Amino acid sequence: ETAIELGGTINHGIFTYYFGRAMEDGDLNGDKVTTVLEAFYKSKDQIIQKARENNHTQNPQISGNASGIYLKGEN
Repeated sequence: ETAIELGGTINHGIFTYYFGRAMEDGDLNGDKVTTVLEAFYKSKDQIIQKARENNHTQNPQISGNASGIYLKGEN
């Protein structure tokens, strides 16, 4: 599988774009901390959908313990 990059308002790879946005508003459990795992789950469906809209298949995957890596906030 390959990654797709788009111009226009995205102007990045779609993973980079949606994951970056999720870093800001990806606090899924309301603890005022965004972890890598939360940002991943927040962005995953958006990435898949945007790829489909552009006749592409992109299915993000993650491994390891991403729940302990903080992107935003303090614990």
